[in-house]
Amino acid sequence: MVFAITVLTHWSTVFGSYGGMIGIFSMCLLLCWCFEKTKNLTNCILCHFAYNACLVIYDWSKIVQW
Repeated sequence: MVFAITVLTHWSTVFGSYGGMIGIFSMCLLLCWCFEKTKNLTNCILCHFAYNACLVIYDWSKIVQW
């Protein structure tokens, strides 16, 4: 059920490429595992924030040529 909701909220990423689908599925598994282990939603939010920050830095590094 969690993955189905995630797919609906990240529709363009999941159906844009196989890599996006694998990334979203992996992140979904990681966040579910993190919540089940800690029973703390804050850890999941921080993990999601770190993942998004890494994606932004990666995309930004492709735009800006050093």
